[in-house]
Amino acid sequence: MSNVNIQKVIRDLMKERSKRLEISADEWLRELWLIGRSDLRDYITIDKDTGAIRAKGFEDMPKGTSRALESIEENRTIRESADGKESNIVNDKVKFKTHCKIPALELIGKHLGFFKDTKVGIFGEVNINAKLSLADFKKSMKGVAGD
Repeated sequence: MSNVNIQKVIRDLMKERSKRLEISADEWLRELWLIGRSDLRDYITIDKDTGAIRAKGFEDMPKGTSRALESIEENRTIRESADGKESNIVNDKVKFKTHCKIPALELIGKHLGFFKDTKVGIFGEVNINAKLSLADFKKSMKGVAGD
């Protein structure tokens, strides 16, 4: 099987997998873009007068932005009256964590060809057989050893 045939088989298998997963390259890129462009303002509001921070409900977030959230934690303390008839929230903290933006943006950049890999490496052994006259060798060494 030639390299061209192998590459075609690999592409066909990748297309089949994409169909099974029901995701296209464009959808994958959109998900990364959603993470890369996530903005805290999509998840909270800050009262201009008091500075109080309030978490938005999912229905108040821009469509789809909740997918950029990795986790949400809530720490709430409720104090009840002695008779149990009244309760007050004395501590209410919400912590949002979004998926890391840098890896998402790096993947997008690589996909779009923004980064050029300039590393050059030689792996294995390299044998060079060349005949060089003594005069040519001396010319090539001028200035190398302080001449």
